Amino acid sequence: DPTKGGGQRLLQSAMDLGYDVAFPYAGQNHIQGIFSVAAQQLGKYNSASATAAALINDVYQQTSTTGGGSLIGGWSGGAAAMQSSGALTSNTAQLYLSPGGAQIPENSATSLTFAGSGVKDTIVNALNSGSSLYSGSPGCGHDGACEMDEHSDEIQNFAAQNNVQPCPEPKAILPLNFDLTPQFLADFNCYESGGNMICVHQRGDDED
Repeated sequence: DPTKGGGQRLLQSAMDLGYDVAFPYAGQNHIQGIFSVAAQQLGKYNSASATAAALINDVYQQTSTTGGGSLIGGWSGGAAAMQSSGALTSNTAQLYLSPGGAQIPENSATSLTFAGSGVKDTIVNALNSGSSLYSGSPGCGHDGACEMDEHSDEIQNFAAQNNVQPCPEPKAILPLNFDLTPQFLADFNCYESGGNMICVHQRGDDED
């Protein structure tokens, strides 16, 4: 949920950095989200996959205008949605934050993974396959924004090594069934496209 808690902090971090961000499970309760991730693990393309695909395609489109490299990140079940989207290309830099239900590659020049801390984060991480050799984030719990802050230097270096540039037009991408709050709409211009809500962040320099 981009309007409260860890989701709101993740949204703010992404906008501060000039990155797109998607919330594939916004509008779903915990049980629905768990079943959605499980379906993706079985190879099903669902609404969460489609929201992740919309983000990835937008990043690629914006990257083509900057001439930089592309970086796609997934937090929690967003990692599963990212991988099940079918939109990722092999030369894309990938960042995983407390991933759940995903196939985790080894850390490399184009792949970087961090976990959080605590029981909930441990349970989520246990749903992954592949590499488990990645650093935790003491005190963060299951909070992607906290992990970004905790490992900001490593993430910035990773982005620089892959020539990642800020998106010219940072967006938040959500399923159509999510109810947007007045506070959210004050910061974003939103429109429907391809079964998702595309919300363009209003930069501070536009408000001066």
